[in-house]
Amino acid sequence: MLEQGKSGLLYEVGNVPQLADCIHAALADGVVRDGLITRGRLRSEEFAQDRVLPMLEECYLPARRAVALQDDQPGSRPAVTAVNA
Repeated sequence: MLEQGKSGLLYEVGNVPQLADCIHAALADGVVRDGLITRGRLRSEEFAQDRVLPMLEECYLPARRAVALQDDQPGSRPAVTAVNA
């Protein structure tokens, strides 16, 4: 997620004048631009694969285990039949 003015410049979807203002702000002021680049890179590190994957696995693996246990129960799911069209 971007933080307005810290790791990015936000504008309303479809609002071309706001987009132009954001682009102008980044191009016209080197301090603003460099700050956005630095903080944006730091922020992006929070979403690196080695940080995000363990969190996703923590969320999804218990659900997958529950489905696997359910699949082991007779009659838990209807049989799937292939149909040639």
